[in-house]
Amino acid sequence: MIAVKPIIQEQWVLDGISQKTPAPEDDALYIKPMLPSEFFVSAVNVHNTLILDLNVFKDLILERRPANNRFLENLFRTVCIEINPTLAIVEQRQKYAKASDDLKLYVTYMRKTFNHEITLENLEEFEADLERGKPSFIENADLLSGYLSAIIYLYHQNESAEKKLEWLAGLILYSDIPIFQLHFYFAGLVFLVKERPELFHGKDCEKVREDMKIASNYEVQKEKIKNLSNDLILPTTSIFQAGINSKTLVFPYVATRDRLCKLFLSQIVCEAVAEAGSGRMNGDWRLAKNSILDLYLGEAFALHFPRRTSIPSRADHLVRKSNVKAFSNVYLHKILALKDGSSHIAN
Repeated sequence: MIAVKPIIQEQWVLDGISQKTPAPEDDALYIKPMLPSEFFVSAVNVHNTLILDLNVFKDLILERRPANNRFLENLFRTVCIEINPTLAIVEQRQKYAKASDDLKLYVTYMRKTFNHEITLENLEEFEADLERGKPSFIENADLLSGYLSAIIYLYHQNESAEKKLEWLAGLILYSDIPIFQLHFYFAGLVFLVKERPELFHGKDCEKVREDMKIASNYEVQKEKIKNLSNDLILPTTSIFQAGINSKTLVFPYVATRDRLCKLFLSQIVCEAVAEAGSGRMNGDWRLAKNSILDLYLGEAFALHFPRRTSIPSRADHLVRKSNVKAFSNVYLHKILALKDGSSHIAN
């Protein structure tokens, strides 16, 4: 067993300057270790990787926000950590026809900045891997979007944040759908932002209102939910194994500029990780101590978090995955019904 600690601490970077307190500016870069602050594992090696979101990836290849870019580049040169744009690249390929052009820009960036040459053969192999992995990423994003339509629906109800959490927990158990820790915490966050906006920065409240706004029709609303799901998939997909039966632990960190993602990640911590089979890992997520969610909704989460007493079988998992798609669609229609029939609802 070896003791593992993060080599980079949680921080906000603004104009190339790191600070330990939140920076509310849109340009601020947020870096967060995704595993517990100290834990013991049976791994032989630890591989540290910094996962870039799409905003940060684009900053680097397009030379936007140069001061923050120089901070990251100095980090990669002085700390034993890998630059990892894979998640950003996979997300981009869902909807951007010129994603391959950006990948070529990344090859040029790595050559100019780090004198690191990515061969044409490796590039083609990587693109082939991306195409093979794309359907799985889309499927996971769709599955994890299952709560979002219900969360938006409940957001627009005139009840307290705690009552909405109680309702959501009941819907999850009654509908026999998977329990997603992160999405339940996210629900509490947006419910609290609506109920107590004075606790949050004005731009964070504005971002939540925009993401919770009801669209004009079914297709537009479905696309909004898909985009929101892509933002929220970052903490889930950032935890992974080096490979099946590998003796190396991957310690992930994330770098993001997305305002809602920064706010959400600052409210949660991963307390433990467990193997989920086929090279996958699951994180055990909790509220960050003394975070806004912990202070104002901690007791409500403890009381209402959905729990099942029996261990699910493979058949249970398959049924619940199927149920969540129907559940999502039902609440998509309920959202639009609110739009059509309740003109008093604030968007």
